[in-house]
Amino acid sequence: MQVEQNKVDIIVVTYNAAQWVSYFAPAFTTLPEGWRVVVVDNASQDNTLALLREQYPHFCLIASPTNLGFGGANNLALRKALQNNCDYVFLLNQDAQISVEDIQKIIAVQKNNPEYQVVSPVHLNGEKTFFDKGYASYVQQGEAGHIAFDTLMNRPLQQVYSVPFVNAAAWLLTSTCLRTVGGFDPLFFHYGEDSNYLDRVAHCQYKIGIVPSAFACHNREFRTSERENSLSLVGQYLAMVARTPENTLRYGVKGSIRLLLSCVKHLLRGNIPAATARWDAFCIFLRQLRVPRAYRAMEIQLQEEPPRNK
Repeated sequence: MQVEQNKVDIIVVTYNAAQWVSYFAPAFTTLPEGWRVVVVDNASQDNTLALLREQYPHFCLIASPTNLGFGGANNLALRKALQNNCDYVFLLNQDAQISVEDIQKIIAVQKNNPEYQVVSPVHLNGEKTFFDKGYASYVQQGEAGHIAFDTLMNRPLQQVYSVPFVNAAAWLLTSTCLRTVGGFDPLFFHYGEDSNYLDRVAHCQYKIGIVPSAFACHNREFRTSERENSLSLVGQYLAMVARTPENTLRYGVKGSIRLLLSCVKHLLRGNIPAATARWDAFCIFLRQLRVPRAYRAMEIQLQEEPPRNK
């Protein structure tokens, strides 16, 4: 499949990812001409950067002095991609993996279906035994619900199926999408940013799709922490704020009360880790509500300069 002439940045945001380097990185030991891997590290406290420098010196590393969250860290690399005149970027979670060949399949499908500006593979779990746990729930929306039925009925699969949502663990974005829709909204720290981004993609009348011939693995089925649950709750309320900014006060109060009550409940039960996670989430929620920018705008520009490479 001849798509090597495209300039492609594969972007991975890491945070304390030493255990995941051997999971996501080996697939990119060799890359087609014009491709590169850009890793943005969110101030990891482990040896993530040391491992990457030693084992993958051809990766482009950006070391953020602070944890910018998923969207903020991706925005640093998205700016670099535009400066590098990339045709595509591929966003990949640190706990996910995909082959270069599968990314090439997705690019080929997008070229044949230019109305799709965000395209994703099928998301499998870490053991490759079933769909990823989150993907399995929302893949039934839109045309993607026909993938399993078409397979069962031995019908020819479409090149791409339209969906309203697919999470950002493995996304192909076009440069057109980046220049029109922009980057991730800094209102979101972690969770909810992908939903908000796809809302804006749909607002620009672009389509979001899943390519049934390409596969990625998302190794998270056995990992659920109080912190992740708390941040997911924060993301839900921030998404409500972003969709209806006139109700910022309403959802700000509602989200704050829910997080605080949950914190007190866990504290009374003696579950200190859970109470701490809820308190931290509450503080993040308040901080994000005060983000000094006009987040009501549909387009989040990627114009600020990124920090120096480390």
